[in-house]
Amino acid sequence: MAFTLPNGRELICATGGRCANTKTAVAANRIRYESRHSVATGKSPLKYIRLVYGNYIVDGSVGGTEVNTGNAVTIECSVEIPSTPTPGPIRVKFGGVDAATMPDGAADFYSDVIPASAFGLTTIPAGTVMWVKDSFLVSTGQNIPYGTGWSYATGEGAYQSAAASAQVMTAGVLTLPAGGVASTHKSPMVAVVGAFTSTVPSLFIFGDSILDRQLDSYSNGLLGAGGGFAVRACYDPATEFYLPHTVLAVGGGQAVVTASNMAKRLKIAKYCTHGFVNYATNDIGTAGASAAAILAANKLIWAAMKATGIKVEQMQLLPRVTGSMTSLGGQVHRAGFGPGSTGETVQANNVANVGSDGLDAVLDLNSVIAAGGDPWKWRFDGGVAYSDGTHPAAATAVPLLTTAMRSHYATLTT
Repeated sequence: MAFTLPNGRELICATGGRCANTKTAVAANRIRYESRHSVATGKSPLKYIRLVYGNYIVDGSVGGTEVNTGNAVTIECSVEIPSTPTPGPIRVKFGGVDAATMPDGAADFYSDVIPASAFGLTTIPAGTVMWVKDSFLVSTGQNIPYGTGWSYATGEGAYQSAAASAQVMTAGVLTLPAGGVASTHKSPMVAVVGAFTSTVPSLFIFGDSILDRQLDSYSNGLLGAGGGFAVRACYDPATEFYLPHTVLAVGGGQAVVTASNMAKRLKIAKYCTHGFVNYATNDIGTAGASAAAILAANKLIWAAMKATGIKVEQMQLLPRVTGSMTSLGGQVHRAGFGPGSTGETVQANNVANVGSDGLDAVLDLNSVIAAGGDPWKWRFDGGVAYSDGTHPAAATAVPLLTTAMRSHYATLTT
């Protein structure tokens, strides 16, 4: 089936892409993991979609190394769109196979095309909510890769069991298999790609825990709820449309590690129009890296991202302090952060490199969350904390950063 692609490109066309951050060797009664999760498409109709999975993890405990799972995984999937003439579930095939073998270390295991006609449509309407079911089966003692701590919304869910068959072709919500347990893990679906009828911005979000939603709920961010400020901002309540994106950031990520551990994730960047990256916080605070070392690593990251064809923006550092978060005097700059610090040199280096080494722009959001009189401390309106010292708090700082980020997204052009 032939399709004409805008600008000759497939793009990430929905929300919900995430990389795995852990792998678990499973017991005999937990060899099947299956989940149902919702994603929303962007603000242009779609001719078709494809699901993309990864069989690897990004280990943030050592700065963000990309590590193979250690074994192949048998994968089955389906998609439901309840609002369509043929709601599904529609079986998703991989190379024409229902239950496909995803090789160990696969970075971009693509499904076959799922055309709009499968749902009885000419095109999938903009802003459509779709339900993805996926199942991963391994042998006893083998590993399953997934994200941890996922907050499932109504209609979503995940289970692990020894079920002989998957539920992917059963309509509606999953049910708990006999002998199974509920799971808070997220499947390693790294992207939904497809063919828009016109090109719209698609985001590649890359970095550490600040972009990975730390202190916010770990979710798809549908209706702007959860997922961290970068994901929340992808929902525009005025239009009720979403910016398609993938979040291949992981807590603990460092530029000095990522510079030589990004090849798998960057295979997805070519399906995006804009990339946002924020490495440096853990380089300074955990690794004790110098500004020169961070700049050298960032240059490699920017250049590699740019080589995929996307526009690259570096987010400046947020404050990092210790002590009491409810007063200016109670906050103490962490080593490497504050006036005259390594962090300040990193910020200056970022600005100086705009237009070179693959960096297109610098994004500085500190004005909305920094304390008056000191950009390296968090605001504390009415004695209410805006941070744990490193991450924006969900109830206070995240809404401000979300509004600022949404305003910035509105300026993106393709």
